[in-house]
Amino acid sequence: MRLISIRSLLLMTILCFNFAQQPLSLCEAARDRYIEIATFNIEHLTVKGKNIKQIARVIKDLGLDVVGIEEIEEVAALEKLVGYLDGFKYKITSGNAPIRVGIIYNSSTIDVSQTRQITSLTLSNPNIFRPGLSIRAKVKPDGFDFTMAVVHLKSKGGGREEETDLYRRQQIQCLSDWLDKELQTNPKERDIIIVGDFNELLERAPFAPLIKRKDVKVLTEDLPPGNISYIGKKGNRRYQSLIDHIILYKGKGGAFEEYKAGSISLLKNYSQKYPDYDTPVPPDGVTLISDHLPVYAVFSTRDND
Repeated sequence: MRLISIRSLLLMTILCFNFAQQPLSLCEAARDRYIEIATFNIEHLTVKGKNIKQIARVIKDLGLDVVGIEEIEEVAALEKLVGYLDGFKYKITSGNAPIRVGIIYNSSTIDVSQTRQITSLTLSNPNIFRPGLSIRAKVKPDGFDFTMAVVHLKSKGGGREEETDLYRRQQIQCLSDWLDKELQTNPKERDIIIVGDFNELLERAPFAPLIKRKDVKVLTEDLPPGNISYIGKKGNRRYQSLIDHIILYKGKGGAFEEYKAGSISLLKNYSQKYPDYDTPVPPDGVTLISDHLPVYAVFSTRDND
C-alpha cells in the first residue's frame, strides 16, 4: 500500500510539472478556488473626514473580491476608495436619497454584465428611502456566475419604533418579492446573494418575510453568539448588534451550493489591527473608518449549476 501511495504521488508531481504552462492545469482543476463576498457599511463615506486609505487596507487584508457598500455620501469618495484597490471598479445607485449603496469588485477576477436598481425598496418615496442595487456577475473566465443585491434598509432613528419597524418589514417583503421575481424571470439562474445593512435583528418580527422562507439561508444565523456587526463609536457603545447580513437562495441550483460551509465571518480584532477604526473626529463625530464591521463569506469559483 505504501508503494502505491508513493507511485501515485510521483505521478501527480509529474502531471503538475508537465501541465504547469497550460492556462488551467489538471492540478489547478483538482483544487477548489474561492472568492470572498462581503457587506460593509462605511459610515458616511465622504472624501473629507474619512481615512479612505485605511478603509482600502481593511478590504485588502480580508482579501475581498466583491463588496456591497452602504452609506455612500459622495461618489468621489467611492472613486477614491477603488483607486487604492488595484483592478477594482464600482457600480452605484442613482436617485435623490442623501446616501446610496454601491458594489465594488475586483475586475481582474469578476466580470459584471448587468446592473439594476431595486426601486421597490423606496416604498414609493425615493427622497427618503434608498433603492437597492443588483448586479449580474461571473468569476472569470467560466466560473461561478451569480446575481448579487446590496440593500440598506430604514434605520431605527427618525421615527417611532412601531413606524420604523413597519417600514423595514415592508422593505423586507419587497426583497422577498424581488427574489421571487428573479427566480421566475431567470429560472435557470438561481445563484442569488443578498447582502447589506438591514438595520434589523434576525429574531425580530420585521425579518419574518425572509426568515420564514424555507428556500432562503441567512448565513449570519450561523455566527457564534456575541458576534456584532454594528459596533458603535469609541466612547459610545450603545445599541451594538448584528444587523448586517448575507442571505442566500438555497433551493436547487442556488448560491448555497457554492458557499464554503462555515466561512461566514466578520472582521476580528479591529481595534488592534486598525487602532483608529471607530474613532470619531470633529466636527461631525464621524468615525475614521466605520461604526460597522464588514461581514463576509467564501464561495467556490466552480459553477455547480
